[in-house]
Amino acid sequence: MLQSRISSLKINAAFTQASSRQTLSPIACLEKKRLLLYTKQDCPLCAGLEEKLKAVLLRAQFAPCALSDCVLEVRDIQMNEAWNSAYALEVPVLAIMDGTEEVILPRAPPRTTADRLQQHIEKALLNNVKQTTEP
Repeated sequence: MLQSRISSLKINAAFTQASSRQTLSPIACLEKKRLLLYTKQDCPLCAGLEEKLKAVLLRAQFAPCALSDCVLEVRDIQMNEAWNSAYALEVPVLAIMDGTEEVILPRAPPRTTADRLQQHIEKALLNNVKQTTEP
């Protein structure tokens, strides 16, 4: 069981790295909510947030929570002109892609802990679900 989880983690890590250069398959989009992290090179805030997000998602695989069905997609804004013009002065930017809708999350403080970051994202996921179910 543990060996299959480790293999799954390795596959997810490789897929996350590759997904910053490619789009996700339609099957992955249907199964998982995506956390989109807009970053750029040589950005210490981006690296810190990415590290915390990976820790939170790793923990979520073993302790069921609202993030258990999420996958991280890191997007380098320098690879896409639209992203660069939208987020050049604001990175890191965290968004949730649920289906076809992208929702930008409020910025978490840079010194936030992984636990607080998880609460921040779960609250945003809950609010997103409420907004999409209300008439």
